[in-house]
Amino acid sequence: MQGEGREQQAIAQDSDNKVYILTGLLVILIDQITKWSVYFFMEEHQSVSLIGDFFMLTFVYNPRGAFGFGSGAGSLYIFLSIIAIMVIVYYFQKSRRIERFLRLNLSLILGGALGNIIDRVAHGKVIDFFDMDFFDIHIEPFQLLGYQLAGYHIERWPVFNIADIAVTVGTFSVIIYIIIHPNFATQEQVRNPFDSGG
Repeated sequence: MQGEGREQQAIAQDSDNKVYILTGLLVILIDQITKWSVYFFMEEHQSVSLIGDFFMLTFVYNPRGAFGFGSGAGSLYIFLSIIAIMVIVYYFQKSRRIERFLRLNLSLILGGALGNIIDRVAHGKVIDFFDMDFFDIHIEPFQLLGYQLAGYHIERWPVFNIADIAVTVGTFSVIIYIIIHPNFATQEQVRNPFDSGG
């Protein structure tokens, strides 16, 4: 009975892993289809209005990080993305306590990171096209722990893509999960209901 329980657990785990792999692949597929559609059917810096000035498609090349943040060192972002991918893959392989919600969001991060890496290899930059006029951000310079931090001001949100969305949603979800479950990494593994022991 114990052997059958472990076999059923292994089957269930393999099924779960397929879902996570498919999630990452789906992010990459949608990301690349949308990017190549923009690449073939639009000119660089061309904008197409979908909802007035609020929501537009604008074809731009982004040498920086997600949502245009960071510096223009593309090779650095490839390196950092590869490191992040290796950490996530390692975590998937070694951890048996990680919950499905966390794995799903790590799959989003993984798919998004790979999607943007493909762009950097193919074009040397990332193709961005979602151009939205969200709320303005005005943060005045301030001090934090004795350090003077520069302010931040944007009148229009940086142009982004599907991969950026996946990475951002996945990252914020993981952060929220860790805040809510600060001891998740040290919690004992929940006993498998198929494992009768003995």
